[in-house]
Amino acid sequence: MNVHADRSVLTPVAGAALGLGLLFMIQAYFGIDHDSVLYLGEALRLRLPDILDHDLFFAHGSQGRYTVFPHLIAALLGGGFDASTLFMAGTALGLLAFAGGSWYALRALLPEGRRWLPWLALLCLPTAYGAYRIFGYGEPFFTPRVYAESLCLLALALLTRQRLWSAAVCLLAAGLLHRCRRSAQCSCSGCGWCWRIAAGCMRCGWCRFRSRWGCWGSRLSMGCCMRWTGPPTNWPISSAGTCSSAAGAPRISRPWHSIF
Repeated sequence: MNVHADRSVLTPVAGAALGLGLLFMIQAYFGIDHDSVLYLGEALRLRLPDILDHDLFFAHGSQGRYTVFPHLIAALLGGGFDASTLFMAGTALGLLAFAGGSWYALRALLPEGRRWLPWLALLCLPTAYGAYRIFGYGEPFFTPRVYAESLCLLALALLTRQRLWSAAVCLLAAGLLHRCRRSAQCSCSGCGWCWRIAAGCMRCGWCRFRSRWGCWGSRLSMGCCMRWTGPPTNWPISSAGTCSSAAGAPRISRPWHSIF
């Protein structure tokens, strides 16, 4: 390596490699499991209708009626792709799309030099939130949700850049991929996404940025998130209802202790 290379080029490359490496280490792929099994079944039904159309799961309709995702999987399987390879590659591409969409949105929301730690927080902190932790984003299995979330983040960034038609196309594509309860899921995912931005901003000191609008904007977004979802379950809340740590920064939740 050339030690005299321009650091302005090496720094973002090293940061991206760090973020993506941590993402794939934490969000490890564990095969065709969880909701990806349902979408594989939907694709197989399209491939073998005479056999599976009368199955009880499909007889009276299923979630495959509200998305084009099973049709895309069925077409790829018909093209000779192996299911295991397809689902692993689809999961990896989905996580890369989520990381890229998050970075593109952060570029529109945060000032230069204050984006890396919030981006790392989005990728590395636990992604489950809400009551009983039933919501999540950036999931490590092959479903249309991770692609729809990436498209919504891209639409958010385009809206802030006043590119309305491009944002509308992204939202339409997201709706075609995961239309069922899309508006509610986008709202909940946005709240969880704002929590991670706020956590990263508190880590990097953006709330102490010279612009008072940055401080109040961060507080406002956190207040809105608490109004709808409540504080994250892994934040150290004392009996008095305040954060027990001096800075109020989140601690690593128990599921990640074994990793570190």
